[in-house]
Amino acid sequence: MPVEFDAVRDSYDRAYAERTDRFARSESWGREQDMMIGHLGLSNDSRVLDFGCNTGRLVSRLREQAGCEVYGIDHNREALAIARAAHSAVRFDVSDDERLPYPDAHFDAVVLSHVIGHLRQPRQALEEVRRVLRPTGRLAVLTPNRWYKLWMILPNLVNGYRPDPTILRYYSPDALARALRAADLRVVMRSYVGEMATGSGLMKWSALRARLIMIAERPG
Repeated sequence: MPVEFDAVRDSYDRAYAERTDRFARSESWGREQDMMIGHLGLSNDSRVLDFGCNTGRLVSRLREQAGCEVYGIDHNREALAIARAAHSAVRFDVSDDERLPYPDAHFDAVVLSHVIGHLRQPRQALEEVRRVLRPTGRLAVLTPNRWYKLWMILPNLVNGYRPDPTILRYYSPDALARALRAADLRVVMRSYVGEMATGSGLMKWSALRARLIMIAERPG
């Protein structure tokens, strides 16, 4: 699996950077990011890590909304080249695995936006997040809701949908909460952000729960 995944990932980097950058210009992306940021309690003296920063769109939004110091890290060198060109004052680092090149208790907050499902070793990554967070520092996780994905399997098949080959797992709310607790992170908020609701009944209810937002805290 790792060798096959690496081959897919390396060839996918440029196209993936461009694809996700297009999504990051959408109203849907802005709505979910704003909801996530709003639960972090940031100020202009906060130091934040965007773990899986891609082309730096969220880095830009964090700086604009909170005026905070932001770092970005990603394995995708193609995406980081775009991010560095757009944000020359921001520190961007390359990560080839889930280890983070930062000192203990370095950040007030970490964000994992559409990232955790792509990680080969999520437990190790979350333990690293805990290490670099200061006591009572917060982690925000935004990721697709597994139950919504299961509900949409039939419509997706009918429409010829093909899943992103770099997504290794989807999380249900309970599974994500367990993963955070296993890394000694205390869940303080769990919510949803949805697609634009269409239809009625169960379809509408499901669409409104398309993605999970979970906030966890490093115990003080």
